[in-house]
Amino acid sequence: MLNVEIAAKGRPLRGDVRMGLNYRYETRNSNDPDKRFNAHVIGVTFGFKWWR
Repeated sequence: MLNVEIAAKGRPLRGDVRMGLNYRYETRNSNDPDKRFNAHVIGVTFGFKWWR
């Protein structure tokens, strides 16, 4: 079973540049009861307006 939780936030830096931050937490159970998998993923994105 795979579970994913996502949080994201964005803000403009200038009129033509935008920055975004995101966080993702994934969990997965396997058939082996002793194995549990967790993953923390953090990302930063930048968006540019090339054409106006």
